[in-house]
Amino acid sequence: MPTSPISTRRPVSTGPSSAQPTPVSGAPLPAGRPTPNRPRAAAGTLASLVPFARRTSAPPSVSAPSLSPQEHARREHWDVASAVGDMSGLSDARVKRWLKKSASDQYLYAKSLTATQRGELEQVLAHMMRGNTPEAKQALTMWLSVQQARLRTHAPWHQEAYRRLQLNNFIVPYATVVGAPLGVPLHLMTRTEYYRSLYRPEYAQAFNNFMSVIADPSLTEIHDAVIARLDYHAHREGTIAVPQLRDLRTHGAEHLAAMRYRVETAAVPPAPEAGAHAIFSRLEDDLALQTTTPGKQILLWQAAANGAGVEYKIRHQHWYSPWRQSNARSQLRLNEVSAFDTEANATSFARLLARRQASAKAEPTIDRRTVLQDGLTVIHAIAKDAELRALVFAMAEDALGTCRDKVSEGFAAIVNAVGNHRMAQDVKAGRVGQKALQKWAGQQFRLSALEKEVDAFLQRTLDKNRQALEGHRDSPQALVLKSLMESILTPVFVPDVSRDALVTAQQTVLNTMETIKCLQEAPDTPDEQKEAAPAGLEKLEAMLALLQQRMALLHEPVETKMHAKISLRKSLDLPDGTVASMAYSGVSALNEAALKDIEKAVREREANPTEMGNYLLSNETWSAGMRQLHTQRFDQLQKKFEADPFYELEPPPNDDEHMAQTIQYSEKAFAFAQRMQAEQEDLFLQCAGLRPAPAS
Repeated sequence: MPTSPISTRRPVSTGPSSAQPTPVSGAPLPAGRPTPNRPRAAAGTLASLVPFARRTSAPPSVSAPSLSPQEHARREHWDVASAVGDMSGLSDARVKRWLKKSASDQYLYAKSLTATQRGELEQVLAHMMRGNTPEAKQALTMWLSVQQARLRTHAPWHQEAYRRLQLNNFIVPYATVVGAPLGVPLHLMTRTEYYRSLYRPEYAQAFNNFMSVIADPSLTEIHDAVIARLDYHAHREGTIAVPQLRDLRTHGAEHLAAMRYRVETAAVPPAPEAGAHAIFSRLEDDLALQTTTPGKQILLWQAAANGAGVEYKIRHQHWYSPWRQSNARSQLRLNEVSAFDTEANATSFARLLARRQASAKAEPTIDRRTVLQDGLTVIHAIAKDAELRALVFAMAEDALGTCRDKVSEGFAAIVNAVGNHRMAQDVKAGRVGQKALQKWAGQQFRLSALEKEVDAFLQRTLDKNRQALEGHRDSPQALVLKSLMESILTPVFVPDVSRDALVTAQQTVLNTMETIKCLQEAPDTPDEQKEAAPAGLEKLEAMLALLQQRMALLHEPVETKMHAKISLRKSLDLPDGTVASMAYSGVSALNEAALKDIEKAVREREANPTEMGNYLLSNETWSAGMRQLHTQRFDQLQKKFEADPFYELEPPPNDDEHMAQTIQYSEKAFAFAQRMQAEQEDLFLQCAGLRPAPAS
């Protein structure tokens, strides 16, 4: 991880004047309390380091020593009158925060309110900020903090999408020396797009509030301050969307306000219904956006395929089949596909189609056409077979409730399952030769072996990650105590650790780094602590990188598996339906050396006759195909079994008097069954060329 460019907690001037306004409540500053303009004194020991490190907000406010701004906002029995009093007692001086935008206590209070509460509060403040009194200036400052909170509010799905993109930007580039220089630019670009996004639910309201105040002729005394703040949001904070930013640069804020310029609320796009980059943490949230019935969703897929020039390929057409009739039946009708709208997990399948169709738009044309073709194959197959349909619908549910890559991988697994089902049908119909059967079985074996090798790689990497974290825990430093590291790592090492626990651990590390930087810059920090600060920061940065890696290994394994499949798809000749592209390739834990090792291990497994033989014998489709292809040899073996003396034995009566005979008969039956199985397996492997045939 690179060193953060934010190394101080200097206050940033935000109001009409740089002076801190006097609280409306008139509360005096408590003696000895740190304020935004007076750094916390660095003690000779780190007794207060951990409690302070756990704070995520600005320093304690001057009028609320016992409650944080967020706690004030979230307390029970909230009312707007009390809110004005609470907020007026908080500081408006913004301070730098580690890897976050600067924030004041007033902003943190407003941000913790609901959208409705912010609306009530800003209406009262809009009446109070008229005039040239100290109270009016304080009301203006609070009103501006409310607008800042609105501009910085993002929908939960948008926050999760941003988190995933930044995870991709940070974890992957720093895994290689070549990629390291890309990390910071990618992070900054993604952050800029996030802050300026039109997806913010309260963006339109905030911008329109600025326009209303600037256009109000009765508020001329605060016009300059409001315009200056809007300019600050546009050019310094970067929280004004590109369309409004362009208009502000062209016409200016006063001209736009005079023209009654407004951002239409309806123009702010909602969360994408089936977007390519939609990310979910719960299945219910994913399914809640699926309003199209399964039958209609299938027709939408067919329409998209037709638009791309992709048609369902009808197999085994005879020379006498009219082309026009065949083409007509390549399109399923609504009454056909709507017949199973109410079947279990049908909505999950519809949602999978919607999301995969959306994500395919971002892929190269050849890959998009392949996806559409595979989808048509799946749709026609499940329309004919209820048992296969139930399997596919259940698999679709497993692929939802997460990111685009998991959807792509789940779709590919369904395509492979349908292909295997079709192979089984062709085998029963006698349409598959031994060469095709062996090729198909080899592809399935290599795919299975690849997944096993990736799982083994992930476990080895996870073990190394734990060893590295334990090494940091067992080597404390002056500013990074063992007790602190244990409090961070103990929740991380529990079985099935949650994503939230890993995020909390990373946040604690970031907060501790911020605290050390504060100590490093404070004038009264002892020299020995200042000297120990660089080593402490270096240690914490290493721990942060390891915690990020642990989150990817435990909660993003699908990206690593997809990376292996995509990279080795051709060299290992994997099944045609194997996933061919992914969105978050950077989250993968694999590098080129690891990919080569995995490819080598898969080939070694394939060359092992015992492992390959065991896999083939466990594959019912392959076994059925080999029986049909070598009917004569298996019939001869069956005749041999029927000639065995055991066939002439009669089972003894099932009573207590013949218990000894029953036991003896059971032993002979078991031995005969074992002999039959061994000889059958030997013949299967002989037919496959994995064992030599006996000399005649």
